[in-house]
Amino acid sequence: MTLRREINEQSKEIDMTNGLFTPRKSASSNDRYEMKLNAEDMAHVRRGRWKADITDQNTGKRYTVRGAACSAPRCLCDAVVVKELVCN
Repeated sequence: MTLRREINEQSKEIDMTNGLFTPRKSASSNDRYEMKLNAEDMAHVRRGRWKADITDQNTGKRYTVRGAACSAPRCLCDAVVVKELVCN
């Protein structure tokens, strides 16, 4: 295994076990939330077109989030909060 591939594999493992998720607060904002996700919610987060309801483990708040474009052309590696869900 090459060193670069080994580092990439380690990074993926750390990201998935850490559960840190930093979506933009809105489509027109560069401000970001810092959320901690459980493994089930983290499994929904990926590149490309996706949408999921997730729970921030630090605050208990629920959000609908979706995949979003970053600043690179035709790249969908970012995420944005669509709305905060009201829990009754």
